Amino acid sequence: MRIAFFGHADVLLSDELKNEIFRYLNDLISENRCELLLGAYGNFDSYALRCGLELKKSKSELKLTLVSPYIDWGYLKQQGDYVRLVYDDVVYPGIENVPIKFAISARNKWMVDESDVIVAYIDHRYGGAYRAYFYATRKNKTVKNFGRLK
Repeated sequence: MRIAFFGHADVLLSDELKNEIFRYLNDLISENRCELLLGAYGNFDSYALRCGLELKKSKSELKLTLVSPYIDWGYLKQQGDYVRLVYDDVVYPGIENVPIKFAISARNKWMVDESDVIVAYIDHRYGGAYRAYFYATRKNKTVKNFGRLK
């Protein structure tokens, strides 16, 4: 099973909501080999990574994959040792023909297409996270949104 995460970069999650998301993930992957497809921008992505690292302590087969929107080795080198220490893999979705200003949106679309489940925190109807969430719902993916969409 592959799980992708989409949430607003500026979201501040309460401890209660963090625990709810963690419990959902723990239950979801309890019996399954699983890969988490992760971005690296903003608060929600940081929280998703922390969940993955915590879950990996008891679920050793869990794979944490950074999905990079850029093939630029300078960008990846800048991430350096941190990426190698934290993630099990880094993938690039083959979007080199997409203009750079659309790279994150194209990466998000790829993540939705490649995922079985989407875990999201969406509470407003604009931005890249919302567009990925909306695309996932149109593709009939299993989507769990922990935000209150207005």
